[in-house]
Amino acid sequence: MLICSGPKHIGNLKSAEEKLVAFLIRCAEGVPYRKIGSDLGFASSTVQQTLDDVASAIVRRLGHLISLPTPEEVLADIRSFDDAYGVPFCAGAIDGSHIPIVVPASEKPAYINYKNFSSLVLHAVVNNRCQ
Repeated sequence: MLICSGPKHIGNLKSAEEKLVAFLIRCAEGVPYRKIGSDLGFASSTVQQTLDDVASAIVRRLGHLISLPTPEEVLADIRSFDDAYGVPFCAGAIDGSHIPIVVPASEKPAYINYKNFSSLVLHAVVNNRCQ
């Protein structure tokens, strides 16, 4: 039984590259903090704090691209879905699409979709005006 994978670094992940890699691993694959920390040689609490910092930095830099409706806008969307399509209590529609990607041969099985090509899934939510 493996008790310890090796010494843990004290402090934060140092480089922007390390931070971004940890963030992308977590987002893309849902890998637990504990596993990311073990792989990179950091405590899981350090990884969690680092990923929170990266997410905050992304929101600060790209927040203008991310928007959530106000409660009033949600109510208006619910009314407009009902008026336009007769669908009550619906504030949005969700759909997804497979985005083709190129992956190393050794990783390919993890990304093969039901149509038998490598992809990542993009999901989007829109109101009845496709916004």
